[in-house]
Amino acid sequence: TIAYTKNNIDEPDILKFTKKLIGSDVLFYWLEDMAKEKNPQAMYLLGEYFMDKSNELQNSMFNDTKNLSIEELNKNIAEIDKKHELLSEKLLQIHNIAFAWYKKASDLNVPDAQFKLFFNPREFNLNEDEKTKYLKQAAENGHPVACYIYAQHLEEIDNLKEAVSFMEKAAKAKKSEWNPYFRFHRKYAKDWVKEFTNIVEVQEKALSGDAEAMYRYSEYFWRGNKSNRSLYLAHQWNTKAAQAGYPLAMAYEGIYIIHNWVEGTLEDSFNYLQKAVDAGCKIAHEGLGDCYLYGWGVEQNYEKAKYHFKIVKMGYRLKGITAKNITEKVDGEKALENDRNFYN
Repeated sequence: TIAYTKNNIDEPDILKFTKKLIGSDVLFYWLEDMAKEKNPQAMYLLGEYFMDKSNELQNSMFNDTKNLSIEELNKNIAEIDKKHELLSEKLLQIHNIAFAWYKKASDLNVPDAQFKLFFNPREFNLNEDEKTKYLKQAAENGHPVACYIYAQHLEEIDNLKEAVSFMEKAAKAKKSEWNPYFRFHRKYAKDWVKEFTNIVEVQEKALSGDAEAMYRYSEYFWRGNKSNRSLYLAHQWNTKAAQAGYPLAMAYEGIYIIHNWVEGTLEDSFNYLQKAVDAGCKIAHEGLGDCYLYGWGVEQNYEKAKYHFKIVKMGYRLKGITAKNITEKVDGEKALENDRNFYN
């Protein structure tokens, strides 16, 4: 039976296996009979059947010309164009039939059908709202890949509470439940849940003014959220955490100012790094060493630069530079220009 086949063979191979077993025509009539009896899985597989036909037709379109020489192409271009036009019309008809079967299965809550409607919007002429509707339906019905993608969509619109819920569903799904073409996302889902499962709590604390939470929330935008606003929000929340006195945030804020990623003067950068060092933040010594070495926001001082670099075991940064020649050998403005050109 189809149910037995699906439990033992990965989804992309179902039709291929069954076609070999009983033949393409027999398979079609079998599925059609079951669909007439309101079998939702048969409706979905009929959609797959016609999408498979679509792939075969598209491959034939490419095979028509791939072995032809330039001369042969130019000679037969009108004939080839006419044939491709006819094939394109046939392709549209096949897509319409596939859509109709997917739609019927989707209306009966078959998550695979709902996901296929989301995943093939161009073939079915769907707009963004329709795509999202089918993605949401598939996710709500437990489709692991849909859960993963819909969680990312919810992140982008700042609905973190629901995003966590759907990402957890994706992470908890068994490997066998994932379409083999998307199984590498399963690890990403698990890693995301492991790192950001408490992000709603972090967000609430950050909004209430907790300095550590602000910093952790900025890290989330660096590493978790993939929307276009991520970098801006990462910097924004780090600045808030730095202004609230969180040591790591102050260390990074000093560096961000140097790279020209956030607003501020070189004196502001030096002050943030100095405060971070005073608060016991070891990594801030490197940035402070740079400030003394290049004279960024403070007077150049070789001995102090050497002191801070050695704390983070970066003494090699001063190789060949002495207190006597530091002002001649190190051009702070040029170093700053090079740094900003490199990182921007």
